[in-house]
Amino acid sequence: MSHRTSLLSLVASVLLGGLGIYTISFWPLPPKHRILEKPRVDHGVPGVPVDPKDLAGGYSRGWGTASTSLKLLTNNTYSATYHTDIGDAGEAMGRWGLTATQMVLWPSNETLFIVGELRRFDVYRYKTNWVLVSERDREFFEKYGVTIEFTFQRAYDDIQ
Repeated sequence: MSHRTSLLSLVASVLLGGLGIYTISFWPLPPKHRILEKPRVDHGVPGVPVDPKDLAGGYSRGWGTASTSLKLLTNNTYSATYHTDIGDAGEAMGRWGLTATQMVLWPSNETLFIVGELRRFDVYRYKTNWVLVSERDREFFEKYGVTIEFTFQRAYDDIQ
């Protein structure tokens, strides 16, 4: 009888110990609002600069197999190039300007895959720089915020 009692005591203590460790592994539970909360997406602040020349500089969007570079000059002209992993796949040039809420490009020449792609951009102040969001990328921008895939971000600003 004592052999059976000690065996039952051993099994009970192992089960209770396992249950205790299992219970402790859940403590402390994260607050429910953190589990259900959507991740915060940073969009920056919408608005255009007081002086349009503040937007002048080099911008880029995309990476990997396809990207677009956009150069805004202080004389309100621009040039853009669509790059792929096998070479340039389109170029554009023309004039640019600001409306009350957007930057607008008026192309004088466009080639290949860039034709019709770059026309209107929403302008955002993101941290210390300007970010441009094209009309076609607006939905992605609303969902994901400022990313290299969906926004033109300033790469350099030493353009005259």
